[in-house]
Amino acid sequence: MFPNWTTNVKPPSGWCATPVPGSRWRSASESRPRRRLPAVPGRAGRPPARCPKSWPTSCASGPRNPPKKMRGTVGDREGEAAAALSDARDAFPADSRIRIELPDTAVPWGRTVLDAPGSVVILGEMYDAGAPVTSDSRLVLRDPERVSLTGPNGVGKTTLLNALRPLATVPAGYLRQRIGSGRESWEGLDDALSVVDNVRRGAPEAALASVREQLARFHFRGNLVNQAVGELSGGERFRVALARILLARPAPQLLFLDEPTNNLDLASTEQLVSALGDYEGALIVSSHDDAFLAELAPERRWELRRLNNY
Repeated sequence: MFPNWTTNVKPPSGWCATPVPGSRWRSASESRPRRRLPAVPGRAGRPPARCPKSWPTSCASGPRNPPKKMRGTVGDREGEAAAALSDARDAFPADSRIRIELPDTAVPWGRTVLDAPGSVVILGEMYDAGAPVTSDSRLVLRDPERVSLTGPNGVGKTTLLNALRPLATVPAGYLRQRIGSGRESWEGLDDALSVVDNVRRGAPEAALASVREQLARFHFRGNLVNQAVGELSGGERFRVALARILLARPAPQLLFLDEPTNNLDLASTEQLVSALGDYEGALIVSSHDDAFLAELAPERRWELRRLNNY
């Protein structure tokens, strides 16, 4: 169904790799460690769970009560948002999170997963780690890199993601809520099909028993896997969409996430974060949710800004 991604990606003539300072080549015999999300900013400064929601000064410490002159920066807002999500998550049952082994999503070190010309940016002005992207630039992702895509509504984030998807050099997945459906649903789902049949559409060669076993990790067990997606709750439909992407064959080594937490409750957001903690590939995520982005700990930031004439 899919080409051999490795043999089809040919480096240009005269190409050589330039080591990143502080990095090293990993031999084929070395095992690659699983990605683990870092500690949430501000988490160490949380007071005990028994403290009231008002967070009085007597219960708080350091990061919770910074001097006024330190407040209002982007880092402060992201840290506070991430800490707020962590506080709420403490009451979230650990067995409700999604924990799944996804070794096939791992990206070999040195592998290019996306190579796109700067001309794909047709709306707004784009900045890559603060540097302007021009038509002569290239947007290149290598290894299991995580990128956040930010910008105001209507600036062209979805348009950019749609332009980048066919330029992926590895199998890719796309997660986005369905627009104008009148109910919370997700692109790629067939509401008339069962949970297991929706997932098997992305992995037609997978054995039924194997798919059912994997779906149990997404909290679909027993007869629930045979229920029509259109009859499920919003949170359940989200888990089907997530399972369909992560359990696809070939496994996605690059994910495009377009505002994935819009209309999600805390439980579903936590399940998305926990599942992506086990995902070993690269991802590009468009989101206005500072707390969610802080949890994903992206190494790189793309920003779209409006042009002066619109």
